[in-house]
Amino acid sequence: MGGTILVVGATGNTGRALVRVLRQAGVPVRAAARERSTLVELKVVDFVEIDYGNAVSLARAMRGVDRVYLAVPLVTDLLALTEQVVAAAVKAGVRHMVKLSAPGADRPVSLLLGQWHRAAEQVIETSGLAWTHLRPNSFMQNFTNNHLGSMRSLGLFHDPVGAGRVSYIDVADVAAVAAAVLTGTGHENKVYTLTGPEAVSSHDAAALFSRAAGREIRCVEVSVEAARDAMFGFGLPVPVVDAVAELYSLMRNGGLADVLSTVEDLTGRPARSFADYAAGLQTLFR
Repeated sequence: MGGTILVVGATGNTGRALVRVLRQAGVPVRAAARERSTLVELKVVDFVEIDYGNAVSLARAMRGVDRVYLAVPLVTDLLALTEQVVAAAVKAGVRHMVKLSAPGADRPVSLLLGQWHRAAEQVIETSGLAWTHLRPNSFMQNFTNNHLGSMRSLGLFHDPVGAGRVSYIDVADVAAVAAAVLTGTGHENKVYTLTGPEAVSSHDAAALFSRAAGREIRCVEVSVEAARDAMFGFGLPVPVVDAVAELYSLMRNGGLADVLSTVEDLTGRPARSFADYAAGLQTLFR
């Protein structure tokens, strides 16, 4: 499959990883985001700044593109942003859109996060574009994105999931699947749920971080309500706090513990284990 692939959300977790994978594979890629990142890959690839609310900006990003990876951040206007990108893609003649979605978006009684993503999925499904939805589990990188500072300085991290087991997935595996879908065939109008190869608790994660750090790293359990208060303290809007708090409760109760082989099925290699991810953080703990 030829042509340029547009990565919308190229400075996010999966977008960054996908740009790296496509570039290493020699696939023409254009990175799009609200502003250029310091990521090395984005300095050497075709990069375009986009304004989701500006049709001219989106049209410029779509020029010459036939496939799009769409990763919209967790914001209250997720649906509106998706609608704007999809409209621009249709007008530009894009053939296939791969959307980063959320686990459980198809559940009859879904969480807020699932409802938002399902509504966005339906916009793509009714657009006339070929589509593929990727529904990955919670990212392994959320631990380091959220807690690396406290793990390094205090030897602990506060966590509302606690003993709940989750089949966390590495963002590199999400990117590998996205690349396989975007550059392969037979993935049109399909949904792929993505997990890691095992389900671990936050206490399991702490033990693995301890091994990598060469000193004890503790998981200090907090209530979901305490996590809500902390998110409010960071200035997050109420709907986003509600959505994340619901997700924490689901994880705490084992609702994201299922393990699937989708990553290996689509990429030909096993998904990265949490132990391998934690071991790779050794230098960050120094």
